[in-house]
Parts: sequence; structure tokens; C-alpha cells
Amino acid sequence: MTIDDKLSEVPGNDNTDVTLQFSDEFHGRHYEDAFQEWGVASTETVDRLAEAITHKDLGLKTVWSETVTPVELLRDRGFLEDYERGSGGFQDYIAATIRDNYWDCDEILELSTEQWDYKEGALHVSTQLKTTLGALRRARKNGFNLSGWTASLKSGPGELDVKF
Repeated sequence: MTIDDKLSEVPGNDNTDVTLQFSDEFHGRHYEDAFQEWGVASTETVDRLAEAITHKDLGLKTVWSETVTPVELLRDRGFLEDYERGSGGFQDYIAATIRDNYWDCDEILELSTEQWDYKEGALHVSTQLKTTLGALRRARKNGFNLSGWTASLKSGPGELDVKF
């Protein structure tokens, strides 16, 4: 079943709330000071997050707020002051900004360490953002890459998770 087929079969209308999730992991030596930095730089999560943040159709909000967008969050923290509007490359700028300031982006980027022994482990790098089913469908029609994302929404008495 294709991504478009899966998306078309997700129950709900255009106003149905959806939580988008993306996760990746980095394996390495967790006792190193740069373990988190390496993990954030080596996983796909930040690039996929930047792609989602800059896609005009998604209308994303943070999972912690009904009104705050990820761009507003970055702007309020002063991370977008050096970006010259209209200069292009906004997605790459957002990705680099999040990588450089990941410790201050905990509302949109979550890190958790799994230790296998006293030195080896994994860093799980994930993101969660809110949108609507209508926005998600519009974004997909306009080229948003849903591959690897999971959409979660209320369905009947429980929660439905659709992995793309």
C-alpha cells in the first residue's frame, strides 16, 4: 500500500487533529561529551523536522501549545535573527539552527539516551508536532515527504497510529 493510499484511508475530516512523529537513533559511546551533538548531527530527524517546519501547507503547532508554531518558537529565542528573508535556503538554515542549538529546542526536539553498558548506547532523536488531517493531505499533494513519519489521531475509543 502506498503512502497516498494509507493517507486516503485515515478516518476523519479536514479538522481532525493529528500528531506527527518522526524518530531516528544514533549508536555510539555515550560517555563522550559530544555524544548528543553527534547523534543530532548524524540522524535524519533534524532534516525531516526542518522540512516539515518550512512546508507551507502543514500549519504546524508545537505539541505543548494550540497557538505556537515551531518558527515562532525559534524566532522568540532569537535563532532567526541572522536569516535574511527572501535569501532562500530557509529549510537548510532551520536545520543548521536546530543542530547548533538542540539543547534549547526541547519543545520540538526530544533526545533520550539508552545505555547498553558502561560506554555504549543509543541516542533517540525524535520530534512531535501537531497539525490537522486536512493540512496533512494538502501538504502531501504538494510534495511533502511523509515517508518515516507516524500520524496519530483519536479514532473511536482509542488512538490510531499510521506509520508511513
